[in-house]
Amino acid sequence: ASGINAEYGVGPVLVLPYMGFLHWKFNDLSSASPDSLFLISRIFPKINTLLIGCGDVMQMVPPVFKAAAKEHDIGLQAESTQQAIQTYGVLLDDNRSFCRTLDTICR
Repeated sequence: ASGINAEYGVGPVLVLPYMGFLHWKFNDLSSASPDSLFLISRIFPKINTLLIGCGDVMQMVPPVFKAAAKEHDIGLQAESTQQAIQTYGVLLDDNRSFCRTLDTICR
C-alpha cells in the first residue's frame, strides 16, 4: 500500500495535484500501451506531463507508449521514485498541469 495525504491505495495510482489520487489499471512500464493512457487523456484540466516513478532505478518508456502520449499531447518523464518525488515538488511549485505515478507501476 502507498500512502498519499493520509489516504492509502493498493497497486498503481495516479497522483493528481490538488485532487488526490486515482487507481490506475497498469501492470508495468514495459507493457505500457496506448490503452494505458485512456484515463489520463480524459482528466480535466488536461494533463500535459506524466511523471513516472520507477522504483529504485529509472526505466525506459516503450516507443509505442511514447507515441501514444505524443498523440494526446502528454509529455512523459520516467525517473527513479526518489527523483520523481523531487520533480513532483518542482512541478507543483510551477503550477503545471501534470500527474505522477507511484513506483508500484514500474516494478
